[in-house]
Amino acid sequence: MQQNKFLVGGIVLLLLLNLGTLGFLFFNAQNTPQGPPPDGGVQGRLPSISMRLKEPLHLTDEQAAAIESMHMNHLSTMDSLDKDFHDALQNYFYLLTKDNYTQPQKDSLLGMVSVIHAKKATTAFDHFENINKLLNPEQQKKFKEMLPDILRRVIEGNGPPPQDRHGPPPAADHPRKN
Repeated sequence: MQQNKFLVGGIVLLLLLNLGTLGFLFFNAQNTPQGPPPDGGVQGRLPSISMRLKEPLHLTDEQAAAIESMHMNHLSTMDSLDKDFHDALQNYFYLLTKDNYTQPQKDSLLGMVSVIHAKKATTAFDHFENINKLLNPEQQKKFKEMLPDILRRVIEGNGPPPQDRHGPPPAADHPRKN
């Protein structure tokens, strides 16, 4: 009899503990801030480029606004190119599902993939070049010092994620071709 009271007491205690934990999670989740971070982040991305460059480059408010505008246009263009690239690549590999296809069809689709990829690289290069043109000589010197790290993040994919990703994220552990 004494053992039954002990087990019932233990079960009631565990039930209360579970209810307390669920209540905490429920009420705490509702107080989690939603929307962009207050530090200038855009749609869940890292803080905007103007916010990340403003302090180290000592940007004026006008420079920061111009860079932010250029960057938003750049992101829109890159998102569009990413979609085009994905579609072109999908069309290229779709050939494998057909019973027969010609070499010119394959070459044409691969050419489209290559053109879009080159456009992405050119667009990114032009974007950084245009940012550099907005800077004074002292800022340009500091920007050039920062570029290797910025470009490493962009090239390796550790920069801000795309707004609309198509498919799984790139594998971080795949072997690199040198």
